[in-house]
Amino acid sequence: ATFAATFSTPKYAPLVQSIEGDMTQHLLYRLAHNGALNPGYVTDPTAIYVVLIGTANLSAGHLPQETARGILAVVQQLMDRVAGRVLLLQPLPRGDTATSLTALCPTPFGGPRCDKNGQALTAYKPGLDKVRYALENAMATLTHRYPDRIHLLQRCAQAFWPTAEGRSRGEEVNYELFEDDGWHPNNRGHEAIGRCLLDCIEDGRC
Repeated sequence: ATFAATFSTPKYAPLVQSIEGDMTQHLLYRLAHNGALNPGYVTDPTAIYVVLIGTANLSAGHLPQETARGILAVVQQLMDRVAGRVLLLQPLPRGDTATSLTALCPTPFGGPRCDKNGQALTAYKPGLDKVRYALENAMATLTHRYPDRIHLLQRCAQAFWPTAEGRSRGEEVNYELFEDDGWHPNNRGHEAIGRCLLDCIEDGRC
């Protein structure tokens, strides 16, 4: 409903296919086998596909590198199968470190999901930064291979990071744009994403 209100113009008919807790491998399966691609859109060169996924992979224990590979596999699947454009959003920050990251560090064994001292990681930001860098590095190849059909939107996620005041309080996200759980955008968050997308599309930047 929020996206429909944001894109309230006859030019756009947004179709939201997100699922709570969705991970890249789930979306890849649906794209390949489960009819997630609407046949009416596949051959339409004006169709726009927005991809925002990845944080659920990190909270499930996937490493940043494999999370980025999963996101890029989703993009590649779309590029291979549709005629339209893909707008890839950087994954949003998460504010549920205390509950989710602790469970990913098995004590006393440690492992790749723990810090160098074998303790639970204290923030999602380092992992998200690695995902962000991997996506940025992949864009040169993708934009060369698919000119004007793939765009990485970095600024849409910026509003979701904490303000200076929030950082001083130790916050990991801008809670004005999230539900109480700290990782699902609320209505204001969805509106912020929609406005960012609409501005980019209408300005001809993506």
